[in-house]
Amino acid sequence: QQKSPKVGATQHVDKPGALARQKSPKVHAKKHIDKPAAVAQQENPKVKLEHFPLQPPAAIVEEKEHLPEAAPAKSEKKENPQEADAATNTDKPAAVAESKEHPKGDDESTDQGDDESTDPEALLARRELDRREKGLTRHLARTRRRAEAVYIADNGNHRVLKFTIGATQATVVAGGNGAGNMLSQLNSPWGVAVTKEGTLLISDGHNHRIVEWAEGATQGTIVAGGAEGCGLGELKYPKGVTVDDQGYIIISDSGCDRIMKYAKGRPEEGTVAAPQAGTTQGKELWQMHSPAGVVIDDFGDYVVVDGGNNRVVLWSPGASQAKCVAGGNGLGDGLSQVNHAGSVALDYEGNYIIGDTFDYRIVKWAPCSSQGTVVANGASRALPGGTTVNMHPEGVVVDSDGTYIIGDTWSQQILRWAPDAASGTVLFGDENGAKGTDRSHLDMPFGLVF
Repeated sequence: QQKSPKVGATQHVDKPGALARQKSPKVHAKKHIDKPAAVAQQENPKVKLEHFPLQPPAAIVEEKEHLPEAAPAKSEKKENPQEADAATNTDKPAAVAESKEHPKGDDESTDQGDDESTDPEALLARRELDRREKGLTRHLARTRRRAEAVYIADNGNHRVLKFTIGATQATVVAGGNGAGNMLSQLNSPWGVAVTKEGTLLISDGHNHRIVEWAEGATQGTIVAGGAEGCGLGELKYPKGVTVDDQGYIIISDSGCDRIMKYAKGRPEEGTVAAPQAGTTQGKELWQMHSPAGVVIDDFGDYVVVDGGNNRVVLWSPGASQAKCVAGGNGLGDGLSQVNHAGSVALDYEGNYIIGDTFDYRIVKWAPCSSQGTVVANGASRALPGGTTVNMHPEGVVVDSDGTYIIGDTWSQQILRWAPDAASGTVLFGDENGAKGTDRSHLDMPFGLVF
């Protein structure tokens, strides 16, 4: 002790003095007030700061002053001055603040053997934290995304086009060889998605399969389905398709009233992602009826257009039933209703942007809202040639500036529509709504993706 200048003066007294200090509540209290965290660790190693996550240091001191009198004797085990310094240095407000934010870290546990991995509440909290972290990543990716090119499922021409904003013609990137079931052909493609590797996933509706098509390839590869049916390796008129963060392919299997999940490279081994009850068609929240568009929200949940039930629902992976997030109030054109909606997207604020097909409009629905807002009214659109059409939006995506890119299956056009504008402008397609098979025309544009 004489060789250690770091040891406090109160520790230089002889043993009788130390015994006297144990009987002196004033000295004992002063020591606790000066170093609340250090004393908490020295005198009773079993007591952890995480037991007091909501208490300020003074409250911790008050708790420590009620510990058994035998506690000071245990502090005599800390003879090593370096250990004393280490204990003293840990007594900082930042450490206390950290314990408030993380009361049960991975490297801390109670002497009762509490294990975060087996605590249901801790598991839920950790899962929610992970979801929010992933959600932030998706949110940032979406807000930074600027539409330079759009992939279009040109349903009636049995092909997928790539259209660069500002161009007059598109490029055929998949199909275009007539309707058929060869790997170089498509048959009424409905949805399209882009993987992290840059390949396309196409819901080849009347071939009951999902095909992956690499850039520049002359044919695709079947990655899900391939046979009509509702078995685990089958699909029936698939519509929406997307891909999650782990690379799983998520599919709206319209003819089987379910959402399917396939691992890449295993087209014959799908699993039912929703509903868990199976393929029973119905209007309950644990059922679906002809699901169409599907996207994944910021938290990894599936946002599904439940077309036959005139609603949009949110399915959390593994949930026993969905949550209705839009519509669900019967068929109609009220602000709380949708009418055979076909597509859904997310804007940069996390709102649901719905292609309300037979109400001829795009509706923005904020989470937890009881009704939506019409952001694009396509009823009675006047075309330059003098004809009037009602917009039938079967595909919609949102640019980072909030502009809506819409696939109108009645005017055979891709429209750009600024939020709340009275009308949109034609990005691609015949200005008078004529169908065509060349690279400047469309025939029933359905799914869109940047």
